[in-house]
Amino acid sequence: MPAESPSWYGARLVYLIGKLRKGDRIRVQEDFWLLQAKGADEAYQKVLSAAEAATPLGQALADGRITTFQAFGLDRFISIFFPDDASSTVAEFERGPERLKGTYSVYEFIGIRDLHYIGNALGHRVQIDRYNVSLRRGGALVQARKGRGLLAFHPSGPAYVGRAARLNDAKLYERFHWYLAEELFEGPTGQEQGAARQVQACLVLIEADGPDQAYELGLADGMGRAEADFGTRSVPTRFLGLRQLSLITDKLRDFCIIRTDEYRIPVEEIRTLVKAKADMRAFRDGV
Repeated sequence: MPAESPSWYGARLVYLIGKLRKGDRIRVQEDFWLLQAKGADEAYQKVLSAAEAATPLGQALADGRITTFQAFGLDRFISIFFPDDASSTVAEFERGPERLKGTYSVYEFIGIRDLHYIGNALGHRVQIDRYNVSLRRGGALVQARKGRGLLAFHPSGPAYVGRAARLNDAKLYERFHWYLAEELFEGPTGQEQGAARQVQACLVLIEADGPDQAYELGLADGMGRAEADFGTRSVPTRFLGLRQLSLITDKLRDFCIIRTDEYRIPVEEIRTLVKAKADMRAFRDGV
């Protein structure tokens, strides 16, 4: 009997990166990981083990005990790894903690926000996640930003400026060719006054030779998905544009981090970010 092939899963892990004080809005970091596993249970255990192993590295940065490290950049400093891990090397900062002082005052793993099944293979135009964004009618519409306001056009992040940023951006474009497009779609809206307006965000892998090509391919993919959806609903889906586009500064391999977000929430809501194992999509859907 042939051995079971591993499948791809997506996991969202949540970290506390600011001091926890009652009444505060605290800083939270959310990482999106890709990993391979033979079933949801194995994926869950692999994520927990990796998160626990990574936490001491983050705490070392918070304590100022790391003086040379690597960073994966989106809009701010993201994840740190020991310098001898050559597979993780993207950009080196000789005075990283000084330049980024105050970015982390705490680094504590809170838990897994969600785990979901993706499929048997990754590739160009493969959807790796889809989720709803609810907007109250009358509220501001999520704007699909255009062109150079997107992170893919400055992948080095805030640690580089001027000529150094341009040189490092060029190195990253030469080395990496996978992008993550966050495409926005507007679904059917409620008919009653005050009903929630549904906008869906779809995360799609894009392979391209540069950010301009990635942007055009992301737009084409979004329009294609909306057209494919036309006729399957009484009210068709409308493609709004790209909410975000980022260069993935890692290889698409087991345990790569493809996206990191940082946001603030009331301290009372911190435990609501983490789901029970049975409520995660991978277990709820039985894959």
